[in-house]
Amino acid sequence: MHYMRSLVGERAVGTDWNNQVIRFIEKTMEDAGCETSIFPFSCLLWNSKSSWCETGDRRLQLHPSPFSLSCHGTYPALSLDSPEALFDADITGKAVIIHGALAREPLMPKDFPFYYPEEHRRIN
Repeated sequence: MHYMRSLVGERAVGTDWNNQVIRFIEKTMEDAGCETSIFPFSCLLWNSKSSWCETGDRRLQLHPSPFSLSCHGTYPALSLDSPEALFDADITGKAVIIHGALAREPLMPKDFPFYYPEEHRRIN
């Protein structure tokens, strides 16, 4: 239990930290006589860097999703606060800033094999 507590914290899928947790659980289950299977899959690893948006003399810090692709450039911004607003918007070529109901919880990545609720599927 002490070892497991030391692994608690942010451990994004695909990181060495998360893989340590998987190996620990697998060994614990096998030691208890359970048959285990690991289902490997590829995923992007993301390293957070400073992200911001500037408008006029204002500079706003951004908190992009760990599954966002990098972006550099100047784009018109579009602020959206609900799934309905997103579905009705033309987001092509725009920097989309989500808040409100759209930012209430992290969205699971497309086709995440363990948990991918219908609402996230619609938004993605």
